[in-house]
Amino acid sequence: MPPCGLVFTLNGSKPVEDKCILKYLYRRMDDLEIDHKVLNLTFHSFRHYFNTRLVAAGIQGEKVRAVMGHESEQMTEHYMHLSVDDMLEVRGIQRLAVGF
Repeated sequence: MPPCGLVFTLNGSKPVEDKCILKYLYRRMDDLEIDHKVLNLTFHSFRHYFNTRLVAAGIQGEKVRAVMGHESEQMTEHYMHLSVDDMLEVRGIQRLAVGF
């Protein structure tokens, strides 16, 4: 981390403006032919994704909250989303439970 404590900086002291990050994010999605407007993808979408991946990787809750800036476990849970694999696992358990 830069000495000033900022994650995204110019010259280690001035924060990068969110408009600059968004410009490059959307440009890169366009390069990859990802229609972020249709999919409603925003920079904030990546906070949900990152939170979900940290939890799925087994990172302890207090560490996830520290990285994400969440003050409560409820907020971390709000940002957590199940993956397709998670849903398939649940479906498999349901099928075993009901016998088909």
